[in-house]
Amino acid sequence: DFFDGFTARLTGSYSEIGKELDSLADLISFGLAPALTFYACYHASEHTLPLLAWVPLLIVAFSALRLAKFNLDSRQTKSFIGMPTPACALLVIPLCLYGESTGGAIHSLLPSEWFIPAASIVLSALLVAEIPMLSMKKSGRRLLWFLAGAAVIIVCCIIFEPHADRWYLYPALWLSLIFVWYLLLNCTACIVAQKQ
Repeated sequence: DFFDGFTARLTGSYSEIGKELDSLADLISFGLAPALTFYACYHASEHTLPLLAWVPLLIVAFSALRLAKFNLDSRQTKSFIGMPTPACALLVIPLCLYGESTGGAIHSLLPSEWFIPAASIVLSALLVAEIPMLSMKKSGRRLLWFLAGAAVIIVCCIIFEPHADRWYLYPALWLSLIFVWYLLLNCTACIVAQKQ
């Protein structure tokens, strides 16, 4: 996702069809993939309310709406309004991978009857929320806070992670926690801005 946009900017090869194909690829990679991951996690738990397994498909619909808004919204050239779709995918997929492969709090949350449907609704709402979100294209104080928080999360995970024998799962935990930090940082900044 990053490199196709970077290459297009570098070579100056913009086109309307390329813009639409980029959004379609984003919808599949960052909308459909996390929704199906949540669906599979929920379905595997064999709950008494199987209809709730379909709630994660809201992420697909709201990702499509978010990507359509992004293509038309001139305010989103240097920052985002609403959670970007890659952030959704980079929160959901590593969370499920880590939770399914290890014990602990995340492992016990995923099979809960209401966690995945509730998380799907919250993430869907954040995708289209009128909340200014940090873009990695723009430097500033919030980017420094984000990078500092990400570094602290990685160091803490290395120090306190009990599954040292499963080192390959570290990046999954890091990504999930870093994107939770990303959402908290942006939502807090929005609340502070509204109070001023």
